[in-house]
Amino acid sequence: FVNTIVDRDIPGFRSIFIDTDGAIQAHRDIDKIDFHTLTKRDDEKKTIFNLLVEPTEQQLRTIMARLIENPTQAETIVANIDGHNELLGISYVKELNWYNITFLDVSQIFPRKWFNHFALLLMVVIISLILINVTIFIHYIIKRIKRLDASFQQIQEGDYSVRVEDSGGDELANLSEHFNSMAATVQTHAAHLEAAKESAETANLAKSEFLTNMSHEIRTPMHAILSFSKMGFSKSQLPKEKLGQFFHNINESGERLLFLLNDLLDLSKLESGHSKFELEDNDLLNVTQIGLREFSKLVQNKSLRLKIDTPNERMDSKFDHNKILQVIRNLLSNAIKFTPEGKQIKISFGTTYLHQQDGSKCDAISMTIEDEGVGIPEDELEEIFDKFIQSSKTRTGSGGTGLGLAICKEIIEGHKGTIAASNNPGGGAQLTFIIPR
Repeated sequence: FVNTIVDRDIPGFRSIFIDTDGAIQAHRDIDKIDFHTLTKRDDEKKTIFNLLVEPTEQQLRTIMARLIENPTQAETIVANIDGHNELLGISYVKELNWYNITFLDVSQIFPRKWFNHFALLLMVVIISLILINVTIFIHYIIKRIKRLDASFQQIQEGDYSVRVEDSGGDELANLSEHFNSMAATVQTHAAHLEAAKESAETANLAKSEFLTNMSHEIRTPMHAILSFSKMGFSKSQLPKEKLGQFFHNINESGERLLFLLNDLLDLSKLESGHSKFELEDNDLLNVTQIGLREFSKLVQNKSLRLKIDTPNERMDSKFDHNKILQVIRNLLSNAIKFTPEGKQIKISFGTTYLHQQDGSKCDAISMTIEDEGVGIPEDELEEIFDKFIQSSKTRTGSGGTGLGLAICKEIIEGHKGTIAASNNPGGGAQLTFIIPR
């Protein structure tokens, strides 16, 4: 916009911009511009003062000093430049720390016979109005540029929500519009990157916790196997009953290791789609009874109460017997693990429906296991089904690898069903799965 002012081709008028030392920074004639001002001595600079003579030079310096104190004002002087009487209008552009000087060649506008005090006064008024308009225009443009620059600074500092309001209807307004579009795009990408970063950090934390838990889970039975086998070697003369107990402990530890490894293999197969589902007619209640018999000793040891709401109808459906039994085992294991001694575990069944991909509904059956344990934080009700994830309330001291519920989810979804967790109003958690009939 400085060049726009300087390059105006109006007979008798021309404008230049100078810095506070008088060095010419903008001029229609490029040869008169003082480049590399900061590296030059004062006597090497191309200044406005080179065009003036005393006392006009001193008068201009005085005006420049006054305008710094009053930047909204403009002043005029008459000077002889290259043999022509010219009217100089001077204004200070605070935002640039430059002066705008407008030259009015009186001889080109008024014939010499007309040139009198009245004409000079008229020229003073005209040039003052021009300077005021130019100053206002410059302030207006610079204010808009500063607003845009401040918005860029906010973007650099990470505030991607900033937008520029500019209704000027010119190139700067278009630039502001493009800036807003860019900022919106950057904000969207930044949000995606932040979400991806948080997801990666969560996954990395889950992986670390899984490795820690898995190391502990494997080390414990492995230590037992090694200890009892060493004891058997060192005390081979022990009675058969004692040796039998040692071998029993070794077998239990080996079974636990096998269980952990099977979990890893099952999840890998389910995720890769290599696990086959043998869908046959089964009764969900009968499969549940099998799981309950397997955990009856653990239930007795903790003096837990089991309440089963037996349905009035058979819970028939086509499902994979072994895989649904695996789901029931995992859910029962968690309920027993997290329910305090003497408390209750409730199992209930129901009939419902599932929404299919084409928008239709199909008949379904459901099973819910409720415990009276510590419950699950509301913001973790979905993520506990992710692999390697454990609830923050049960993460420490309870063992486990965080694979059980992930396997349950894969199995139920493999049956085209759903599984979800919620909290009981009176405390504890409940997990419900639904599969088609």
